[in-house]
Order: sequence, then structure tokens, then C-alpha cells
Amino acid sequence: MTERQTQLLQAIINEFIENSEAVGSVHLVEKYHLPISSATIRNEMTELMKLGYIAKTHLSSGRVPTTLAYKRFVEQIYEDEPEIKVSLASKIRQELYANRFDIDELLLSALKILFKQSGSVGFALLGKRIYHYGLSRIPTLPEYKQVEGLCNLIYIMEDNLLLNEILDGSEETGETGETRVIFGEDLELDVFKQMVIIYCPLMLYESKKVCIGVIGSKRIDYNNIIPLVNLITKTVSESIVGW
Repeated sequence: MTERQTQLLQAIINEFIENSEAVGSVHLVEKYHLPISSATIRNEMTELMKLGYIAKTHLSSGRVPTTLAYKRFVEQIYEDEPEIKVSLASKIRQELYANRFDIDELLLSALKILFKQSGSVGFALLGKRIYHYGLSRIPTLPEYKQVEGLCNLIYIMEDNLLLNEILDGSEETGETGETRVIFGEDLELDVFKQMVIIYCPLMLYESKKVCIGVIGSKRIDYNNIIPLVNLITKTVSESIVGW
């Protein structure tokens, strides 16, 4: 992939994450002030389609990112290691430390923060128990206005065995304390096809493991949510060190 194609793909992903609508060449030129014509962008889009990074929708002449594109985007985030703003990080730490002596309150506080900052459902899986926050506002998101999408999300949030199976499958590699991204398209589950899980496992007291993260649409703001999950799980871990 050329440098220009990489920049164009980044713009397409950013635009789709922001507006959830297929992206057209003219709009990209106007909004991002790209130093190339819309005709050149269309040609580059054709190449990106051949490479499997974008796809054409049935309802629009624009293009949308594929899972392959999101995976490339996530890899770049891991390399760049973006950080949360100092003021927000400080506020998050204060809120979590204030609830450090009660595991239920601590996890609920973490999930409230995740939901507020991401707009996606915050969840924690501790053994057979699932904590979650934010389901009530999910129908306002474009991806969940259809009953089927909302039902799929609720289905996953209510099935601790399924969620355990999904997370355990991704932990064959990697270490505790490392944030992972699971794309539903990689799983043999139709209900999860358009969704993604961003989470981090960590060890609590008495060797108990908890997974904390968010479940939402593939059109999630990876650039902000990955470092957010990193910060929250690290802070939760630090909060219970003295237990």
C-alpha cells in the first residue's frame, strides 16, 4: 500500500467512525482538503477495494471500511501508543480509587466511565457474573436502531458462557494486562458479525481473573477506546494491590 493510499484509508475510517455513512470521494476532498482531485481519490479507492480494505455498499456509491482495514488501523494504534489526556486520566484515577474497597462499586465505576467516554456498552466478566452498563442508551446508535442488532448485543451480554468462550479463545496468546481486540467477523457467530470487543484481562485477589472492556459496533473509536481500556484496567489493578 502506498503512502497516499494509507492516508486515504485513514480518512475513510475516521469519517465512517464519525458519521456511520458510506464515504464518497467529493466529500473527502472538501472536508480533509486533500491535495488531489476527486477523480484521483476514486482511482485510489478502486485499488483499496482490490486490496480488500474498503467495500461498496448496496445503498450508496460511497465506500465503507472492511474488518481488514480496521485491523490495520488497530495495529497502527498499538505502534503509536496514544495516551489519554492528563486531566481526564487524573479524573478517572480519582473516581476509581474512591471505590477501591468495594469490588462491585469499583467495577461499576469503571464501566460507567467506559460507557460515558465510548458510547458503547461497558462490561466486566468475573467468573460466571457479567457486569454491564449502558444498554439503555444503545438504541440511539445507528447500528442498533434495527431490532435485530440490539437483540444480538443483548444476547451476548446475557450469556456468560458464550462471553467466557469468546474471551478465552482470544487469550491463547498474549498476557494478562494486555488489551485485546476481537472482531466478530473472525468468530463463527452470526449474531456477532458486525460487532467488536475491546477488553483487557487482569488478576484480582485470590487469583481471580476479571475481564474489563466494551462491546459495540465495528464503527467504534479505536484510537480513544484502546488507551482508555488500558488506563482503566491498569488503575483497577493498582487500586486493589493492597487487598
